[in-house]
Amino acid sequence: MADVQELARAAGVEPTVMDWLTALDGIARGLPELGSPDPARRRRAAHELSDTAARRFTLTGDARCELSEHRVPTRSGEITVLHYRPPGDRPRLGHLSLHGGGFTLGSVHEVVNDRLLRHRAAASSGSLPTGSASAGSLRAGTSPGSSRRTPATAAWPWTTRCSKCLG
Repeated sequence: MADVQELARAAGVEPTVMDWLTALDGIARGLPELGSPDPARRRRAAHELSDTAARRFTLTGDARCELSEHRVPTRSGEITVLHYRPPGDRPRLGHLSLHGGGFTLGSVHEVVNDRLLRHRAAASSGSLPTGSASAGSLRAGTSPGSSRRTPATAAWPWTTRCSKCLG
């Protein structure tokens, strides 16, 4: 990381950002699979790096949000939708966060996404004209290089059909 630190200092990166980069480097050094030639092993290690960093550097999500997981059949295969519902019974707007498909990394099951979507759902409570937002996190398809891909748009028909039951 010495070269990166030197470049960052030369570019005027803030000391707190440098501390964060140094901490991430320390976490990454404990994950040798990040350098694996096997893409599946690299993805698992990257997921572990993301989860470890999120637990260390982000605020926890609002535990009052109810989480439900849905398996949605599409023409291209099944997709996973996680639904975060804030407390209360009012109608809600929706927020859809997409993962997978054309993306190489990321998952609906990452700690950072869970915390972010719980926060978004709970923070909107009472601040929107129709109440609060219900956040959905969609894993569309599989990673690049896989033989089966499901476009993120495949969830839209299900989301609109189920909008009343999702809240």
